[in-house]
Amino acid sequence: MAGKKTVLIVEDSPAQALALGHSLEQAGLRVLWARDGRIGVSMAQEHEPDVILLDVEMPKMNGFEA
Repeated sequence: MAGKKTVLIVEDSPAQALALGHSLEQAGLRVLWARDGRIGVSMAQEHEPDVILLDVEMPKMNGFEA
């Protein structure tokens, strides 16, 4: 997957993450998904995505805290 831009979706709704992720993959992007803000912060540090799509209202750590 070298050369593909990476998008990290931080979203607690699997249905919304899946729908958005599918559209982004169809556009040729690599998609990562985190289920809450804490996991999202960890994944962002590990993978250094090009873009982060972040839900505001999530359990454990909301989008503003992340």
